[in-house]
Amino acid sequence: MEKNKIGDYILKYFLECLAYNHSVRYLNLSHNNITELGAKYLKRYIKSNSTLRVLLLHWNNLGVKGSKRFAKALLNNFAL
Repeated sequence: MEKNKIGDYILKYFLECLAYNHSVRYLNLSHNNITELGAKYLKRYIKSNSTLRVLLLHWNNLGVKGSKRFAKALLNNFAL
């Protein structure tokens, strides 16, 4: 999924679909124009996912608030 510039709204639907897939272990979302809003969706996904081992998010713009949201989700996810 790297460099697709999917943005926050497509990310929301993509993560909703992934919620039913328990085999994804590696997800590269780099260069996808993900912002603070997208971090909110990622937080929900990360909190409920126990199979994902690697998540790449570089070259997005999560911002300070989005990064904090994401960090809070990581506190409850021991797989990543």
